Amino acid sequence: MGHPTPLSSPLEVGTRAADVIGNERAMPMTITRYAVIREGSKWRVNLEGVNYGYYDDADAATAVAIATAQKAGEGGHQAQVLVETLPMQFRLAWTYGVDPAPAG
Repeated sequence: MGHPTPLSSPLEVGTRAADVIGNERAMPMTITRYAVIREGSKWRVNLEGVNYGYYDDADAATAVAIATAQKAGEGGHQAQVLVETLPMQFRLAWTYGVDPAPAG
């Protein structure tokens, strides 16, 4: 199996956060969150309420989500990947700029 193919360009979703340093306010940055979710016996990548792809296991879907989130980060987005552990419960699996970039 080759390298995961990233999804098309990310949409801006999530919360807005502004860093305040001294009296200077940094520009707010949108967090782009990719959620790996179970749908029946398959796994999908969800971005802003839209599901993409069908994957046999969470690892495969997570690899695609991370590759896509990496590209979003390189494009100036703060990006994260969340993985569903129980229905509507997620764990943070990867954050751009914190966790290693995917190989390839």
